[in-house]
Amino acid sequence: MKPVYLEMNYFGPHEHSIIDFRKLEESPIFLIGGDTGAGKSTIFDAMTFALFSTTTGNREAKEMRSQFAPDNKPTKVTFYFEQNGKIYKVERTPSQYLAKVRGTGLVERKPTASLAVVDDVDGVEIESLATLPRDVGSDIDEILKLSAEQFKKIILLPQNDFSEFLKSETSEKEEILKKIFGTQIFTDFVAKLKVRFDKAKQTNSEYESALNSQYTSPIWSDDEKDSLIKANDDQKITVLEQHLENRQHNSEAAHSKETQANFSWDKANQEYQSAMTIQKQFDDLAANEHKYQTQILDKSDEIDAKNIHIAELDWAQPLKDIVRDLDKANNSQKDILQNQQVATDKLTEAQQKYDSAKEKINQLTSKTDDFKNQQQQSKDLSILIPKVQRVEKIKTDLNQLKPQLDSLKQTIQSETEAINKLQKDIDEKSQKVVSLDELQTKKDNLILERDSTIDALSPLENSQNTLKKQVDKTKIDLDKLNSDFKQKSELLNNLQIDYEAQKSNRQKLMIAQLQQELVTGEPCLTKPPKVPSESELEVYINIPYISSPSLSEK
Repeated sequence: MKPVYLEMNYFGPHEHSIIDFRKLEESPIFLIGGDTGAGKSTIFDAMTFALFSTTTGNREAKEMRSQFAPDNKPTKVTFYFEQNGKIYKVERTPSQYLAKVRGTGLVERKPTASLAVVDDVDGVEIESLATLPRDVGSDIDEILKLSAEQFKKIILLPQNDFSEFLKSETSEKEEILKKIFGTQIFTDFVAKLKVRFDKAKQTNSEYESALNSQYTSPIWSDDEKDSLIKANDDQKITVLEQHLENRQHNSEAAHSKETQANFSWDKANQEYQSAMTIQKQFDDLAANEHKYQTQILDKSDEIDAKNIHIAELDWAQPLKDIVRDLDKANNSQKDILQNQQVATDKLTEAQQKYDSAKEKINQLTSKTDDFKNQQQQSKDLSILIPKVQRVEKIKTDLNQLKPQLDSLKQTIQSETEAINKLQKDIDEKSQKVVSLDELQTKKDNLILERDSTIDALSPLENSQNTLKKQVDKTKIDLDKLNSDFKQKSELLNNLQIDYEAQKSNRQKLMIAQLQQELVTGEPCLTKPPKVPSESELEVYINIPYISSPSLSEK
């Protein structure tokens, strides 16, 4: 951190003091001298207060307000410092009582602070970093990488501690030096190192015990134990690593053999499973052959008889109604036996029906081939009928879709006409389209015009930015001059009021002195005493010294 500029207003014994550290850059060492109470230490208090809102001693920030400060003049410190190539401006005011803006009396003003990056002292503000005291404090810690206590110990050497160091005994100087230069951190560091060393030493001892127990472990063979016993302490780890490497190699070889054996077993198992599958297939084949022999070949006669019976059933299927009628006739014949008269009549009728049935049976027997032909035709018809139905359905669907097809044809025709018209328009407009080369030429010309315009406007923009910065700086200077003029005008008015009061008191004193010089019974002076002029009165009136050039000129 490099101090650049410090301004103190009603801070400690300083009414308005400015220290420009830039004038001291040529001198590597300089001295701040003065009487006791002149405000030498207050300079460091002001820098510490501006940065950290505290002082180098035990005084609070609000105690640094000047006792002679007017009620309408605030205590404020402005400090410029440079860090990492940037100039920072920090302004801070403590908690203080100031005159009310309206009415009479005092009101407490809370502390304020602001931090910004500027281009120079009293220059243009580049970036505002913080406007609240707590934010300014955190930003200062981040910028300087120091706390207030570290800043005091490293940057400033307290006068009381140095005096105590000169007066103390030799044995006590070490603690004072630690306190002044903040070396306690190194003592704590050494203590922590010792604790870590002891802990590491204890861990090392535990590791050595564990290693010794491993050296004598029963997991090692006799040859390995002998090699470990014969090896030096610094070589035992190498021997152990060699033993482990050998065991790892043996383990990998065994694992490789195991993998190969597993592969051979899996292959043999697969071949066994294949053989078992083939054996099962042979067993199934033998079982199927036996089943075919027992259920098909051995029962061929029975199967043929059943096939004949099935054929007879198929032939008798159309005669089932006649058979049913014969059954009824038989039942009727049983009834006829009970009633002879009725039976005789019904017997005759049954005989007739029997003859008729027999004739029908003969007719049906003769028409068996016709029935087969009709059955085949029925099957063919059952296949053709669904096809015919599907054809009829397709015709019906075509009749229903025909209007839609006509509509689609008309739509396609209209769209085709529209497409032809669009194609014609496209052809006409294609003839009117500007060529790509001509467009590229126009584009290049526009780019050249844009570049020339930018080249012409860039200096104007730079000039505008420069003028803007100058205007901003001029406004800041003007505001500062107006503020100074206002303060000095108020001070002049106060001095004029004080002057008039002193003048009135002086005249009263002169009148009282003339009254005391008069003697009772003696005539008054014929010539009146000379009344002093204002310039003569200024010799006797005790006017405070003002360092303002404007007032001294007046």
